[in-house]
Amino acid sequence: MAAGKSSRLTQPRANPSSRWRCGHARLGKPCAAGPDEYGKCQHNAPESLAASCRVEACGSGCSQSANCSALAQARSELGPCFPEKTSWFARQSIAVNAAIFVGGLLLLCMALPEREAVFKPGNLSRKHSQILGNELVSQRCSLCHPGSHPELKGLTQDDLCMRCHDAHMPDAALRSPHDLRRDQLVELLPTQDHLSTVSHVLSAKTACATCHIEHHGHDHDLQAITDRRCQSCHQSQFASFADGHPQFDAYPYRTERRIAFDHAAHQQLHFAKKNESFDCARCHVDSSQTGQVGSVFRSVGFEQACASCHAEPIRASTIGGWAVLQVPSLAPEDVQDPDAGLQDWPQGATFDYEGPITLPMRLLLSVDEGMDRLLAELPPSGQLQDLAASERPRVSRGIAREFRQLVLDVAAGGQAAWQTRLTDLAERRLGRALQSYEQQLVAEMSAGLPPDLFRQIQRGWFQRGGGIASTSAAAEPFQLVSGRQLDDVLLGDDLLEEDAGDDDLLLNSGPQAGELLLDDGTQEPAASSTKNLKFTKLRGADHVSQGGWYLDQTLLAVRYMPRGHADRTLAAWAEFADLVESHSEQQSGRLNRLAGEVPGACTECHLIGKETRYTPRWSNWKSVRRPEKLSLFTKFDHTPHLTLPTLNDCQYCHSFSRENKSTLRQLLDSQPTRGEVCTHLEHEFQPMQRSQCVACHRPGGANDGCTQCHNYHVGNDGFGWSHQE
Repeated sequence: MAAGKSSRLTQPRANPSSRWRCGHARLGKPCAAGPDEYGKCQHNAPESLAASCRVEACGSGCSQSANCSALAQARSELGPCFPEKTSWFARQSIAVNAAIFVGGLLLLCMALPEREAVFKPGNLSRKHSQILGNELVSQRCSLCHPGSHPELKGLTQDDLCMRCHDAHMPDAALRSPHDLRRDQLVELLPTQDHLSTVSHVLSAKTACATCHIEHHGHDHDLQAITDRRCQSCHQSQFASFADGHPQFDAYPYRTERRIAFDHAAHQQLHFAKKNESFDCARCHVDSSQTGQVGSVFRSVGFEQACASCHAEPIRASTIGGWAVLQVPSLAPEDVQDPDAGLQDWPQGATFDYEGPITLPMRLLLSVDEGMDRLLAELPPSGQLQDLAASERPRVSRGIAREFRQLVLDVAAGGQAAWQTRLTDLAERRLGRALQSYEQQLVAEMSAGLPPDLFRQIQRGWFQRGGGIASTSAAAEPFQLVSGRQLDDVLLGDDLLEEDAGDDDLLLNSGPQAGELLLDDGTQEPAASSTKNLKFTKLRGADHVSQGGWYLDQTLLAVRYMPRGHADRTLAAWAEFADLVESHSEQQSGRLNRLAGEVPGACTECHLIGKETRYTPRWSNWKSVRRPEKLSLFTKFDHTPHLTLPTLNDCQYCHSFSRENKSTLRQLLDSQPTRGEVCTHLEHEFQPMQRSQCVACHRPGGANDGCTQCHNYHVGNDGFGWSHQE
């Protein structure tokens, strides 16, 4: 029993706070009484002895007096007791002090410029980290977080995002679904039941950080959006692409094609006649380059796709060059009449009212509204002999006088005079100043034109002694330029007498080749230099094989030899003609009748037309050309699909329409409108079906997520391209 008592006496008494303990410094023994709630040792207090004199202190068999005597003796032997902190309380104190120290250190760091590199919730994604790495450390957070700097007060985080992203997706500043305007959203949801939904979405505003969450590491994909997030906004929800996704509506999207190419007719007629296989890759796949949908293109270019069949016909149609200007023929009495002002008209063009008024002549001679009205009296053929007999003299004389003035203007003013006439015509017809691209057309229409040709025309085709009309064709009476004034303009003598004849302009095939063509007439050639010249008959394809301007002495014409397919000068003439004539009600809706006069059969394939929002004029000669980096609702890359054996045959997805059995050639023969041709081409193929894609894109197969095929940032332009009719 005594041993039991001694054991209980030596155990420390538990304290509710567990922060203090008592012990005897001299003996190193624990205090039996222990500390009180304030950390004071109860062993030293006088009242502690009375408090300890209890029966339970030594057991039920101990008397109270014996217990008190034992405690008093123990107290005397052990000496004073001192309170000590427990190990838990010591650790707690160290932790509190450490926290205070770290907090102070953090506050100090936050006052330093490097604070924005130290305090961040996580690493940035790859692209953003590269951008911020070039900024001052003290300014990095302020690029995206307006709350980090007082000077950004009033701005939102989206405003800061658009500082960098406005260039390539400016419509994102709308902060609306897919960067669309209200009217475009209404078009997507046309029923009245959905109008309230559209208003709610627009008023709520979609923040960039709703889908693009940063600080998830260097390899985090900011563009990754889960299907659940996409369908959180769409009312028509479905389980997966294979289960519930809506059927396609006229996909691929329709675009206004500018190449009149009928696939079915070529496959069944042209390729069949030549016993050649109709391989889609021949015209649409170029593995050497990558476009918006991989290595597949609307057209890979003329040389690869078309030249084997069409290069020779184009060359044959331009082998003799294009008669840009041709002296019209007059009746002999016009030359003999001094009041007509045409006494110096070439003798080779004075047999009757004949000759074509070509497209370039109509454009170049239209110097004013009076001349416009005169040229409007010409028949569709442009031939003077097709005019009514009563009108033929008046119209022919007016055209001849203005033609004479044109020759003089270009001989004196060069290419600038040529361009001035065309510019004045276009601005008068369009009622505005020409745009930069239209000015480029005018410049291209006179590219390489040598004014010396017109000086030679003046000296060789027209007699110097007579007068010429210096005013427009319809003006009366005629104001004549004297022979002395004419000499000052022409600065040269007549052409050699030897070059006159019935053949084409003779070119020297020896060392002096081209002297007759380019001679400025300032020196009289010695007789010995021309006496034994060997001349050959001019043929444009031989003598101007690389393209250019030359004279046709037989027909008294200025000709242009194209440089083959895609000749820029011919294209400029065709497009300029369509530009200035498209406003006419008579020409509206017809397939470039005037532009069709340009040789090379350009408009048989190229459906040039007026500029629209999505097909500007610079794309007239392309099959379809979208602006770069244009985002549509749907994206597709042919490259991975063409590796599959099933999809090597393009007709797995692009099958010919069974309903549209008429060929394009039959349609073109009926002189259709441009809209009719484009409608025919747009419905040439059957729309794709969802089942064609579900064969691979399904759970357990290829990726079938929303963003696999759809873009979010579409914008105004992308919406237009995706919904063209």
